[in-house]
Amino acid sequence: MKHRHNYILILLLLTLWIGYFVKVQAQPGRGQDQGYAITTGWIKGFVFDSKNNKPVEYANVVLYSKRTQEQVTGTITDPQGFFHLT
Repeated sequence: MKHRHNYILILLLLTLWIGYFVKVQAQPGRGQDQGYAITTGWIKGFVFDSKNNKPVEYANVVLYSKRTQEQVTGTITDPQGFFHLT
């Protein structure tokens, strides 16, 4: 039984290692003239007032580029303080 457990463990580790290698090979190239990899994703969360812990309705949420200090995108929170940037 111990040999079967070792065989399953080795097979699992090999599968995870191959999956990681394939994911690394599938990463996108560099952005045009920027030298940075192009990445996409999302940011979501809630905004709460630090004094009373209540959600902040219709607050502006803005994402700025660290490199250029320019606004990339923005949104507002809903009545429950939730926001979702894409």
